Amino acid sequence: MNGELNVLLLDDSRFDAELLRENLALTHPGALVTVVAGERAFKEALAARRYDVILSDYMIPGYGGADALDHAREAAPYTPFIFVSGVIGEDNAVEMLKRGATDYVSKSRLTRLPVVLERALREVAQREAADRAVEALRAARDEAERANQAKDRFLAVLSHELRTPLTPIAAAAQVLQESATVPESHSHLLPMIRRNIALEARLIEDLLDLTAIAAGKVSLKIEAVDMHRLIGVVIDMVSQDIQAHDLQVEARLDAAQFCVTGDEARMHQVVWNILRNAIKFTPPKGTIQLRTSSADGWFTMACTDSGIGIEAGALPRIFTPFEQADTEVSRQFGGLGLGLAIARGLVLDQGGELTASSDGRGKGATFALSLKVAADAAAADAAPAPASPPRDSQPDAAVDGAPACRMLLVEDNPDSADILAMGMEAYGYQVTLAGSCAQALDKAASQTFDVVVTDLGLPDGSGIEIGRALSGRLPVIALSGYGTAQDVKRSTSAGFAGHLVKPASLAAVHAMVQKVLAARCEPAPAA
Repeated sequence: MNGELNVLLLDDSRFDAELLRENLALTHPGALVTVVAGERAFKEALAARRYDVILSDYMIPGYGGADALDHAREAAPYTPFIFVSGVIGEDNAVEMLKRGATDYVSKSRLTRLPVVLERALREVAQREAADRAVEALRAARDEAERANQAKDRFLAVLSHELRTPLTPIAAAAQVLQESATVPESHSHLLPMIRRNIALEARLIEDLLDLTAIAAGKVSLKIEAVDMHRLIGVVIDMVSQDIQAHDLQVEARLDAAQFCVTGDEARMHQVVWNILRNAIKFTPPKGTIQLRTSSADGWFTMACTDSGIGIEAGALPRIFTPFEQADTEVSRQFGGLGLGLAIARGLVLDQGGELTASSDGRGKGATFALSLKVAADAAAADAAPAPASPPRDSQPDAAVDGAPACRMLLVEDNPDSADILAMGMEAYGYQVTLAGSCAQALDKAASQTFDVVVTDLGLPDGSGIEIGRALSGRLPVIALSGYGTAQDVKRSTSAGFAGHLVKPASLAAVHAMVQKVLAARCEPAPAA
């Protein structure tokens, strides 16, 4: 042990105390020994300072060693307590060990004391080292948790700030495309603006998804998913890209069992990423084949393209975030290399597998998605496929004679507020604007509305407060750049009827409003 050894010795015999001091001096010449002879002095000594070890006789007039042990366990629970006695006896010694004594040494065999003492001190050192390690681990874990929370807050704010300016641009482009007279030579510009806004929004979503996957925070709604219907929906969604790239897509959906266990929205994202990847890396006049099969309780979708292929050395990192096959590919095709990484992460989270194979550069590639067939696959596979989700629609004129739906739109960004109001009015809504929580609550108290659409990040608070205050008497919908799973959970808990993430299309806002209004009007189920 480094440094001076501080010893508290409880013994009523001066001779025995001196003998013990001399024995200690042989192995610990710098030891500081405090000798006490009774209860009061022993308790005062323990209260005055910390000792490295306590040595105690067992038989002390008026104050037994057992009493001293009990007090020491209370006052200094981590300090070794060693009985040094000539009359303790084997049975008493065993009993004292059960009550917390470290060890015992007979006064007739003091040669054992150095060994017993060193072992006790070594055990203390080991325990203290373990305690320090545990404390360091706890501190590191707490710091990591604080860092994660700070990162989550930063990403939430960043995504909100990145999405907010996209909202007025996207809405303005949609309004102009649907209502303005644009010269034929410029007619392609508005769709181009909307496509690139969608790409920017997708990039933000990808970055957030990648972070959530890495942190194990992806929220999944597991259910039976009809993969054949889903594949058809995705092909329909990317049909314009297929035509623009002059590609031929062949779908052979031969799987006998095509309902899998998974999250439908996330599976949609996975298939979309796989197909978009094939479109991106397949030159014009190329082909993309989608084939499905099922065997041994597994469903497989293989997407094979005639594109640029993947070199053998690049295959191991094809699912690594921010990686592409090589620098030349990155320069030629752009992108951050997130789509496949996200797709594989989502598939693994749902108990499936996503693999890549290729015969080399210029020989195309195959991505195989494997998922567990749902337990009730037979019934689900036989069920009729639900209708595909609607595309963005043109604004419908208000029904003649029907009162306009009164909407309170809460948005602090003037550009977003103006264009959203214009777009919603084109759908026939009567829109009243508010730029803060206070304005929204004041207007809701003095006017009558049918629905509230509110941002969450407002200058004087959060739209969550609006939801809590108003959702009891009319539907409240969030329209915000805050779109993580936690954000949606918070709004749902506050009573929101829906949550849209910016930049949401005007058609999406209209559809959500109509959905929540229809749900509000449905009769309550019979008791």
